[in-house]
Amino acid sequence: MGRGYCQVSWKMDSQEAKGYARRCNVLERSNLKSIFKYRIFLLTVLFFFGLSACVVGPDYVRPELSLAPNYLNADTLFSSKEFNHPHSINLFTEAELQMKSLPPYLANFRWEDFYLDPYLRLLIQHAIDKNLTVKSMQSQLLEARATFISTDADRYPTFEIELSVEPERLSGITNSPPLNENLIDLSGVLTWELDLWGEFQRGSESAFATMLSAKELLHYTYVSLIGDLATNYYEWLDSHQRYLISESTVELRKKAYDLAILRHKNGVISGLEVQQAEVEYQTALATLPDLALEKKLLESQLRILLGEFDFPLVPPLELDSVVDTIANEALNDPMHGKKTASKSKNDKQSMMNVSSTQLLMNTQQFPNWFALGVPSQLLKFRPDVKAAEQALIAANANIGLAESALFPSFTITGTYGFEALSFAELLTRKGVFWSLLSDIVAPIYNAGSLEADVEVARQEAIQAQLTYRNTLLTAYFEVNDAIQSYKRAEASILVQTTLVDAAAKYTHLARLRYINGVASSLDFMDAQRNLFSAQLSLSQIQRDKLLAMVELYRSVGGGASPNTERLSMLDSIGDRP
Repeated sequence: MGRGYCQVSWKMDSQEAKGYARRCNVLERSNLKSIFKYRIFLLTVLFFFGLSACVVGPDYVRPELSLAPNYLNADTLFSSKEFNHPHSINLFTEAELQMKSLPPYLANFRWEDFYLDPYLRLLIQHAIDKNLTVKSMQSQLLEARATFISTDADRYPTFEIELSVEPERLSGITNSPPLNENLIDLSGVLTWELDLWGEFQRGSESAFATMLSAKELLHYTYVSLIGDLATNYYEWLDSHQRYLISESTVELRKKAYDLAILRHKNGVISGLEVQQAEVEYQTALATLPDLALEKKLLESQLRILLGEFDFPLVPPLELDSVVDTIANEALNDPMHGKKTASKSKNDKQSMMNVSSTQLLMNTQQFPNWFALGVPSQLLKFRPDVKAAEQALIAANANIGLAESALFPSFTITGTYGFEALSFAELLTRKGVFWSLLSDIVAPIYNAGSLEADVEVARQEAIQAQLTYRNTLLTAYFEVNDAIQSYKRAEASILVQTTLVDAAAKYTHLARLRYINGVASSLDFMDAQRNLFSAQLSLSQIQRDKLLAMVELYRSVGGGASPNTERLSMLDSIGDRP
């Protein structure tokens, strides 16, 4: 540009040409100096940028974990290679699943496919959409993502544009006449703190791992919510069924009590038997308030999980009559000692209906068969285990973040802009100004606080590793205990069902002896009491079996990723391009 300007000057007279030539030389030297300065600056930046590859602090390595090869007593609990039984639970390795096309892992079952009760599925879907804890965890995940974006941005330069207008009047004492000025400044400021020791990289690693931990904790919230809802649902059904059994028993014993009063008036029985009938009636009646309260409390827990005060809860399972209809008929016809053969046939059928009633098991609740997997796969499926590992990664990165504070920091600030006294002159060449500031800050003395921060970070990493190990250990025994509970309930159901059948037969025979005058009403009432107790116990054991299956599904990490549009968006958080 200066050279072109000199060529034009040859058309002028010699004096003017000399003046222009001198100005061209000054301008040329000024441009060369500026270019030289920019090159030095660029080389300096590239040098320090190259140093930024130096990252202090340890890189994360997953700790070696001594995992059990299988669950305790699994071989005695299940037939690990037989999967044709309609209610078997199987233990397979991943290779066996792929080679034999065996059923999928339990953890891979979507909750819609695992829970087969339509009403329960409706409740779970509503809870996922409305539960307040889930919404809070979703908000925490979005917060963690924003924190990561903010932290990761520290690795890059910042650029700001500033426009300032400063009107001023200079004093008439120091200036004659008084001077009015408008100082206008338009500038851009570029600031960059170079990541020489990997401080910002470690901070970004920590924030990213924290975000992934929040994501896994959200998944674990889904697992817990679904498991808690299913648990409360089956407990609620059990309380509802036991209430109906008790209610029917109260009605039956009230009739027995009224009958005893009538027979006492007719001189058939003594007053002792009347009092015994009243005791049995009042005993059954006393169970209703507790069961009614239990139902209400469980309904409250369900509504908390559902996120609504007044969600309508309608028990989908209405029991068939489980009262002893045989005894009911006998009590309504007390003065007759014998029945027809047809009546006896109906009595037998009624007795079989009582003994074969399967409380809480009228419909299939879960898939018939699936593969449970092995303990090491908890690392893959359990969200809380994955969250604990991400917290360990974050704590490990924080060590490097603390160590980087021991080294000098280097910041570059460049400013380029225009300054003038009026807007008309603002963007002219004369108004250009620029500055370049290099700032180096090195810690000299801090009374050991920085070293202490490093030690704090190291101890927090040790604690995070212990938490990770403990989470995995807890997960292992949760699965193991759920297996044990399931098998215990399965074995108890067989025994208790046999007991209910025996109690029903005993009640039938006691009724026959009672109406024929061979036995007293005390024997008949004792038989009824045993049947009532056996029915309640069977309901609770069946509930325990369902709860064990719910806990098994929860303990292996089932239901971690519900499939909805909103959750799919949240699930994509943490996927780096």
